[in-house]
Amino acid sequence: MIEKIPVVLYCTENYLEGSLNLIRSLNLYHNDLTFYLYTVNFLYKPTIENVNSVFITEEQIDSNIQFKGTRNDIGNTNVYKAIFLKSRIILHSLETLKLNNTIYLDSDLLPTGNISNLYQYFDKITHYPLIQQGIYEYQIAFGRGNPFHNGGFDETNILEYPLMKKHFINIQNRKPYSVASVMLYNQNCIQFIREYNWLNNLAFDMTRDEIEYFYPFCDETSVNTLLWKYQYNDRLPLMQMNISKIENVLEYFESNYNEELEVEPFVFVPKNSERKRFIFFHGIKGKMSDDTFMFQQNMFKYRLDNNENKMYISSNVNFSRDLEINIFDNDQKTYSLITTINKGIEYWISTSKQFLDYKKLIVKIYDDGKLIFKI
Repeated sequence: MIEKIPVVLYCTENYLEGSLNLIRSLNLYHNDLTFYLYTVNFLYKPTIENVNSVFITEEQIDSNIQFKGTRNDIGNTNVYKAIFLKSRIILHSLETLKLNNTIYLDSDLLPTGNISNLYQYFDKITHYPLIQQGIYEYQIAFGRGNPFHNGGFDETNILEYPLMKKHFINIQNRKPYSVASVMLYNQNCIQFIREYNWLNNLAFDMTRDEIEYFYPFCDETSVNTLLWKYQYNDRLPLMQMNISKIENVLEYFESNYNEELEVEPFVFVPKNSERKRFIFFHGIKGKMSDDTFMFQQNMFKYRLDNNENKMYISSNVNFSRDLEINIFDNDQKTYSLITTINKGIEYWISTSKQFLDYKKLIVKIYDDGKLIFKI
């Protein structure tokens, strides 16, 4: 029996489809995950076999959160408050559900393929959660964050300075900023998560202006601050590519750059040798979540000609590089082929075994060793 790895995520009602798209997308590449979907102030009966629904309530959050296009409506203070629930949910998963070696995922993520590269880091967890390295050393928001101005270095202009000063944390402990959309944790992290949750709970009684001053990136500000407080400096490598439109997803798969390319602010397309390390797309909200999931489902098409014993495979993505195509009968591999896949061209495969004789035909397509599609 496959040991299932727990994945925790949560959503308000307007975010449900995004959370479900994340789950459905991961299920395209995995059969070793079990999901705990926390639903905030609404009940949900799962229709996906490996999903457990966990109801959580917070009276201070009104059910009026909406999207503006494909982005959060950050003019609504409830958006901020909903984000601060992350620590409470992680703490509940430890104290009540008793989960261990768990992956937490924000619901504005979708995988680029199989994410099993993440599993190796469970053994590196000590007594604090592991989050990803960030893109930039300093974050800038609300007209502040850059300490290099006025001809020198001004630590008081660092975005996290107000929260660190408020809680007597030495600013000299600060390291480059990290992102908290992916978090690995276990039972050894429980004390850290309790303090993380305590720090987040303070924000519920603040005005929107106060939140933007002390917690400019919400719970991500608080978790960075606590990690610096205790000088907990181990991190996951950056494993996500920010996207702002569906074209960024296409470029991730079609690009073959020798060096990383910034195509717009915060959107970096990885170089070809690093592509498989980026296992998530980040920033996928609203309709873009639906569009990206549909893109994943339809990257490849195949048809069988049983008379000629041929399988025809085509793609709407111009990979222009070698992909590995493996054919399985249930769990038994019967055929493997490495070939270049170009957009719109139909490639045929014929195996010594008749396709009519397969008990369960499964096709898996790998890009540089990473599963990116399964039929």
